Amino acid sequence: DANPGTSAAEAWRTLDKASQAPLAPGDQLLFRRGGSWTGSLKLSRSGTSELPIVIGAYGSGDLPRIRDGSSCVVVSGSYLVLREIHADGCSWAGIQISGSANQVEQSLITRNVAGVQVRAGAADNRILRNVLRDNNRMSVLTQSPTDDDSGAFGVLLQGDGTVVAYNTISGSDAFSYDYGHDGAAVEVYGGRDNQIHHNLAIDNDAFSELGNARSSDNTFAYNVVRSSLPAAVFLVTRGANSGYGPVLRTTLYNNSVVLTGASSQGFVCHAGCSPDIMTMRNNIIQAVRKVGYADAPFDEDYNLYFGGARE
Repeated sequence: DANPGTSAAEAWRTLDKASQAPLAPGDQLLFRRGGSWTGSLKLSRSGTSELPIVIGAYGSGDLPRIRDGSSCVVVSGSYLVLREIHADGCSWAGIQISGSANQVEQSLITRNVAGVQVRAGAADNRILRNVLRDNNRMSVLTQSPTDDDSGAFGVLLQGDGTVVAYNTISGSDAFSYDYGHDGAAVEVYGGRDNQIHHNLAIDNDAFSELGNARSSDNTFAYNVVRSSLPAAVFLVTRGANSGYGPVLRTTLYNNSVVLTGASSQGFVCHAGCSPDIMTMRNNIIQAVRKVGYADAPFDEDYNLYFGGARE
């Protein structure tokens, strides 16, 4: 760490030193491919829209791995681009974002409670072209009280204006005392105006579950969702009669969903579904138990359903 850190031959050694780097707009902080670091990388500096700060990789071999921290990469600055990093086995988030206008791309994010968490107050971030695999750990797993188990999120959206696109998200599924199994490729809890599109989701407990009355105006489009898990579901949202609702103006269009588990369901819109809660257009949904459930009419047209009877 006494090195200047300006070349591969004189690199820094630790995440603590890297976290203290006086990064300026246009700078790069590069990790050696094939290397592994334990703990948390903390990125508090900010770039600009014209000159973002880039955190990435150099050399050849496997992506540089940051592992076993509370959150492996903590992004509190703005206008940072994080690419080609492996965030693995963190006790909370692989990548946690509280700043704005950041981008996470082409990274591998595995074995965390939340692969990527966008915290409340964060805005206009981008999560693009990543592989989020087996983020299958629970942060809360208790036999009592009931209805408090939580975790196994590929992406957790609590902030606003996030674009989640062109990612492959798989294995967001974990045992739960409360629900049997729980998890979601993209969980929305308090986030609004988010765009989730063109993702491939494989064998997640749910593609998305939405809760919290602040959540609104989230759009899911052109996603391909498939799962063979026994009780997989495409999307769950809630009306005003739920303590976790109402979740207003969720829009679904041009999604293709194939769920083959014996108890699988397409969409679930409950506790006061209505046209203000959910709009669906041009979706193809196949599920075994139910293609969908809504406890009241909502805004839908030009959808194709195949499988178990809709209720």
